[in-house]
Amino acid sequence: MKIINVVGDSLSLVRPAEGIRGDDLYWMLLQERLGPPYYVVAHSRRSNDTAQVVRTMHEDILAFPMFALVLHLGIVDCFPRLFSKREHDLLHVLTRLHLGTITRTVTRLAARHRLGLTRRFQKHYVSLPDFTHNLHTIMGAVQGCNAAQHIILLGILDTSAEKASRTYQAVESIRAYDAVLRRMTIQYPCVHYIDLNGYFKAQGITPTLPDGHHLSPAAHPHVAALLEATIRRLE
Repeated sequence: MKIINVVGDSLSLVRPAEGIRGDDLYWMLLQERLGPPYYVVAHSRRSNDTAQVVRTMHEDILAFPMFALVLHLGIVDCFPRLFSKREHDLLHVLTRLHLGTITRTVTRLAARHRLGLTRRFQKHYVSLPDFTHNLHTIMGAVQGCNAAQHIILLGILDTSAEKASRTYQAVESIRAYDAVLRRMTIQYPCVHYIDLNGYFKAQGITPTLPDGHHLSPAAHPHVAALLEATIRRLE
């Protein structure tokens, strides 16, 4: 049995409100395309970032040998935020304390001034140096215990033009973090990078939902096909 382990964020999870069910997800479609002896599993979490993956990699990545580890991470790390992770957690606590009116008021006010606030206070859940360090930590741990023969990195998709127009240097931030993913292929022979931006632009396809981040139902089969082609080359 050749295990393919997908570790990602909400881009690889269901979104029923947008018509994306379990059997629509790219990693489920990948299982159908590959068939035996491949077995595709996923350890994805909403709002997952590389810092979280470092904390959970002993359970999610290093616990069993696999043919390939697919990392679909980066947008949670890199996208410019109105609130730091600590501020976000504080707002969540206020909501749980039945002070949701305060949370909603603060969130609406900040969203109204998103461009100016993200220009003045540049906040990311994971800084670019920490993102780089986290990836090296993951790569080193995987290689150190021979957890995976191959590591496949899915590139970070650009956000929509509408979202970019309201968020200071959103596209620049995405591309800076995506460049780190690309460089991993130079430093680690077992690492392979899939350029999702380049592919979808060449195909003339808008791969994201209106939120500018999550994969559209039409994009999932394409990502499955790209992964299958990469895995077949590695056989």
